[in-house]
Amino acid sequence: MRIRTIVSKNNERIKYIKRLSKRRFRDQEDIFMLEGIRLIEDAIDSEAIIAEVFINEKFQSDGKGKEIIDTLLSRNISINQCSKDIFEEISDTTASQGIIALAHKPKWSLDMIGDCSFVIVADRIQDPGNLGALFRTAAAANANCVLLVKGCTDLFNPKTIRATMGAVFRLPYFHFTEEECLDFLTAKSLRIVVADTTDSIVYSRFDFKKPLALIIGNEGLGPSEKFINEATEKVKIPMSRGVESLNASVAAGILIYEVLRQRTLK
Repeated sequence: MRIRTIVSKNNERIKYIKRLSKRRFRDQEDIFMLEGIRLIEDAIDSEAIIAEVFINEKFQSDGKGKEIIDTLLSRNISINQCSKDIFEEISDTTASQGIIALAHKPKWSLDMIGDCSFVIVADRIQDPGNLGALFRTAAAANANCVLLVKGCTDLFNPKTIRATMGAVFRLPYFHFTEEECLDFLTAKSLRIVVADTTDSIVYSRFDFKKPLALIIGNEGLGPSEKFINEATEKVKIPMSRGVESLNASVAAGILIYEVLRQRTLK
């Protein structure tokens, strides 16, 4: 397969990739955008289904760029080379590395995860950076999967995808309503541990060794009333006076790594 050259901003492929900035169109097409060398290498290594690639005129000027292009061509992936101006039209970053890929969303089945001992529940997380960082941390700590409760920001928002640093290709995820989520956790016999500040145990005193689901709530509102009411336990992170809460991804990172720490202690 040869590299095609795009010379007009009115090219149909340029119009298509611009439409992928909208969540509704991403959902309709089941396609999302990856930008940057690291993410695209992760997609290649994970055997993700890459539909198409766009590069700028300089991308093949160094060894790394040429290596990536050779790999893509060997897999018969369509590559479009664009001028600097056209590439800037479709880039979502201020300092692009000159490569964008369109990939099919990973497909996961609940049957793939088997027995669960550690599940992360993202309860209406709104900030793309927070959701992406939560995903990345969960993957690093060997969580079984992430459950995205209805009301979360789109996992396939370009900002979220960048923040996952490729974890989206390695960590199973599922979209659930609150009721579906609770049914799943009950079926898996998981303790429901909610991060909350009211009537809670300090996280370092809690036993995270047994199978559990960790609920990380909305940035402004915290966990939903339904999750609080169904919680087996509630845990909190101690803070200085005057500080009401931590960033959702920071709080999640502290709790997730406490789970990992306790489970890896000898």
